Amino acid sequence: MTRYARGQAVVFGTNVPAAMNARGDYRYLGQAKAVRKLDHSAVRLGPAEAVWRFGVLEPTELAWWLDTALGGAQSASGAVSLWVNNTREVVAPFTSGTLFRPEFSGPHYRFGRYWDIEIRFSFLLPLPTIGLWTVGTSLVAGLDVLR
Repeated sequence: MTRYARGQAVVFGTNVPAAMNARGDYRYLGQAKAVRKLDHSAVRLGPAEAVWRFGVLEPTELAWWLDTALGGAQSASGAVSLWVNNTREVVAPFTSGTLFRPEFSGPHYRFGRYWDIEIRFSFLLPLPTIGLWTVGTSLVAGLDVLR
């Protein structure tokens, strides 16, 4: 079993470098759409999303996203562990998530650094919850039952 540090984001099996892990404006957006059920209660549907905005990244930090995480591709999918609150305390594993190539707002390279970068994770599917079952023995010999 792989162990992760408390509050450590992991992208496709690799820890996000510590210098970036603690920076930026991270927002877990949760599931994309809320709908009303017949009993008028609300339920959220669809995959979750998260956005991580950085005011500035060093060239080596941007290279980590482009080369290490994305492998040079426009997007990549796989298992990730991200925060599910905006305080960066609770990290949850997702069996699948898609990381998209970083986007820039405005002129992005100035003074030897990259500015105003947005990292987006979409299609985050949580680790499935497994129900607890107890195995019992029926009155008929050799016939086990699930409860």
